[in-house]
Amino acid sequence: MNMLRAGAAKADITPKEALLPLPLLGPLQFTRINDHIFVRVLVLESGNRRALVASFDLTFVPDAEGYKEALFAAFHIPEEYIFLAATHTHEAVPLFAARLLTREDDASKSSMSWKEHIKEGLMKAAGEAIASLRPARMGAGTGKSYINCNRDEIKSGEKAELGYNFERPSDKTLRAVRLEDEAGVPIAFLVNYACHAVVMNGCIERGGVGVSGDFPGRTASAVEARHGGVCLWTSSAAGDQNPRMMTNFGVKVIDGKPVYQNLGETGHLVLELLTEEHVRDVERTLETIRCAPFAGEIAAGEGSAFCPRTDGGETEYRCTLLKAGGLTLAGVDAEVPTSIGAAILNEMKEEAIFISLVNGYKGYIPDDWQLEHHSFETEGAPLASGYAEQSLKETFRRLDAEINGGNL
Repeated sequence: MNMLRAGAAKADITPKEALLPLPLLGPLQFTRINDHIFVRVLVLESGNRRALVASFDLTFVPDAEGYKEALFAAFHIPEEYIFLAATHTHEAVPLFAARLLTREDDASKSSMSWKEHIKEGLMKAAGEAIASLRPARMGAGTGKSYINCNRDEIKSGEKAELGYNFERPSDKTLRAVRLEDEAGVPIAFLVNYACHAVVMNGCIERGGVGVSGDFPGRTASAVEARHGGVCLWTSSAAGDQNPRMMTNFGVKVIDGKPVYQNLGETGHLVLELLTEEHVRDVERTLETIRCAPFAGEIAAGEGSAFCPRTDGGETEYRCTLLKAGGLTLAGVDAEVPTSIGAAILNEMKEEAIFISLVNGYKGYIPDDWQLEHHSFETEGAPLASGYAEQSLKETFRRLDAEINGGNL
């Protein structure tokens, strides 16, 4: 049996101060840096197979296919063995507003410059992670964190609106993986939790928004500072999950203009409070993990789930499955609600971690309850009821069977 080797590294992908202000949405701009943001990379190797997992402090991975091609060209890692995820912080939105611009203005050029900086960071971190590969032990565990809440609230009638719904499903499970070298020194931690990274979303100070990794980025940095290694925070089935406290509480139209209601500078205290609580939860979970040597193969696969739409067409969602011994990662290139995430995990034959926003971004995959109640998540996702969950389950079931039957 081949023994596991692992290496990890991170690179700063914060936009340069000279690029500010950067476009966000509408009149909003990024005008300052609240926190530095990073891309964190974990490389696993067993025998002649390598897999790469990356977590970006970004709303989405801006050019997943291009990044995968570049990683294959530089490091010969097959594209199906590359798992690129975003934490979905709403305070680091690369290129979203730039795509809406129709002319070659300074804002668009600045966004393109930031995009190149992000790619350079990924390639740098990947190279350093590969250079640091060494024999590793691995362990996994679960805990609880109570900082999230279902956000689909029925305020009046039957339509669901963004809010706080403590009666709807909300997965509090915190999943974690620890990798350490033969001396017990941490190489990497993989943390997985279902919550939108929007504590500071739309929190305006002095007319602008600050770049930040929100609570996932701050959590990862705190774990690294206290324990060493590289901490990759990943978003689980958070398509209907928000923090239980947020700094932005809506928009009012006054004299025909939108007025953003938020806590301003006070919002930093809310972010600090929730981050400290989440870090404690992560550390409690990591304390329960005992690492052991891993001997076996690394295997991966990709496939498509096709979901019918109400307009007669269908939407393709890309599913990725990566296995390394007892570690199974299941990813989708979209935002998935709690119910569908749980259904996918139930299809796995062994303990698995579900990750949203992997290798691209296709928006939301609403469940049948959200479709029935015309929730926020259904806007722009006119899926037909009764198909999404089953299609995703069948796709992962097939990938799981192919990997277990042909490779492991």
